[in-house]
Amino acid sequence: MPSFTATIQDYSPYSDNSMMVTNFTGASATFCFNGTGVNVYGAKRGNHGSYQVTLDGTTFPAETGRNDTGIFQTLLFSSITLKQDFHELILTNQGVDNHLYLDIDFITWQTSIGNINENLVVDTVQDTDPSFTYSPSSAWSSSPEHSDFYFGSTGQQVAVFSAREHSIVRTFLFLTLCAQGEGVSLYGPVGPGYAAFSAQLDYGPSVNSTAIRKSFVPQVLLYHADGLGSGQHPSDDAQELAVDFANVYTTPSSQSSYYIYTSEKLPVAVPNI
Repeated sequence: MPSFTATIQDYSPYSDNSMMVTNFTGASATFCFNGTGVNVYGAKRGNHGSYQVTLDGTTFPAETGRNDTGIFQTLLFSSITLKQDFHELILTNQGVDNHLYLDIDFITWQTSIGNINENLVVDTVQDTDPSFTYSPSSAWSSSPEHSDFYFGSTGQQVAVFSAREHSIVRTFLFLTLCAQGEGVSLYGPVGPGYAAFSAQLDYGPSVNSTAIRKSFVPQVLLYHADGLGSGQHPSDDAQELAVDFANVYTTPSSQSSYYIYTSEKLPVAVPNI
């Protein structure tokens, strides 16, 4: 069965010059994924304390995050013999006194697609491909900011609306990707001018995320789904939102098709969708 490893960056010595950090005892980060393995990376430094991981309800012994010389992009936790299924990982800070800090740099996870002895096929679908449709088309611009940093120097971004329009009406904009495969990854930029969005697969519960970051970073994984199986799989996402490209994962036996919808709300305040 073919498998692949996906990386989710948190967005220096840190990977991609970014990380998420806390100095609150009891603060936690939760990562949910579909796959067979997961690895969490961060730094161990002089002001870091201990931390504890709970995976699928099982709590592991506490580990120390302290290293007086400082080491970066180091493995904080690993579990690579999981059953192919949906899993939940919770990382909790247990720092005390002068050793309060915990940071996460990036996470990788492994997942399997298709049948044994099949090859994994990865098709990159550009934003200009007919598989993408944009509605209403007048709301989307094919000349996004920083387009030189986009894959193929092309992308789609929601057109700018005035503050008056923002305050009066909520407008929903949609992007649809229709393709065949057992997994899909949607990429776009993040930065200070972007906003929150939500993702939904098969009309199930929405999962909220955000494209807001302190600095602009292109070609970031915005949404990922795999283990879709056969059949059609509609999915929704969404506020300053830009789309660069999608990777579609298939195998020779795949007969799957799915839809990804991205929607954007346009009031000034970032809404929960």
